[in-house]
Amino acid sequence: MEAFQRDELVFDAVVRNLEIIGEAAKHLPRDVQEMMPEVEWSKAAAFRDVIVHGYFGLNVHIIWDVARNKIPDISRSVEKLLTTLRNDQT
Repeated sequence: MEAFQRDELVFDAVVRNLEIIGEAAKHLPRDVQEMMPEVEWSKAAAFRDVIVHGYFGLNVHIIWDVARNKIPDISRSVEKLLTTLRNDQT
């Protein structure tokens, strides 16, 4: 956490990626979202708005928590769905 907080480049990259994930969540079709009900898509989209409109007031601890505890879960869900879809095509 301390290294993350001190490394402005890494922090900015993480924030930018969270912004991209949130923007993607806003445009993800409802039927795709429903294939991953464990992911809180509306919260991801709302968090994007917090980032975009409140960048200078972002809490490093919240960004760290989301990056460490939420993103891995989303990543696993997306990978699982992609694997399922690939297997269904064969």
